[in-house]
Amino acid sequence: MTNLTLIQLDIRRLLLNNRFILSGTALIITFAIFSICQLNYFIYTFQKGNYYLSYQTVFLPLMFLVFQYYIKRQLASHGTWYAIIIFGILSGYISGLIAAKFNIIFVPYGWRIFLNSITVDHCLFQFFPPLLFLSWLFGGLMGYVVYILRKWAGHGTTARTA
Repeated sequence: MTNLTLIQLDIRRLLLNNRFILSGTALIITFAIFSICQLNYFIYTFQKGNYYLSYQTVFLPLMFLVFQYYIKRQLASHGTWYAIIIFGILSGYISGLIAAKFNIIFVPYGWRIFLNSITVDHCLFQFFPPLLFLSWLFGGLMGYVVYILRKWAGHGTTARTA
């Protein structure tokens, strides 16, 4: 076997056996796709620039952790592509809700603003930002990337011999 084939087999084994690497790789690829397609700039524009970094500081680790949980639960099963995409859309939306609510904490007097914003009117308004910030799209795309990486690594196929 050539060195390239051995490296490729090692990468595939790593993706199959290590959910941290699989989830992190999917997160990086999805973020790169969002950046190349200028969707991150779109989100930056809607968040008035200042809140973009604090939103991403909460949203990206949440997506990483949610997909850690999903991959751990689904590691042995042969999940369908639409199930992981639907999970990704829902987890992206929920992570976007949490990030939209908690990104105010990173500004001066953020805790005071956060505690004063817990009203019925304000909470109803908070269901809209994840739609606008495309967190549902990020989650769906990340789910699809996880599915493609697992498929590429050989999950659900016969074992490859070295």
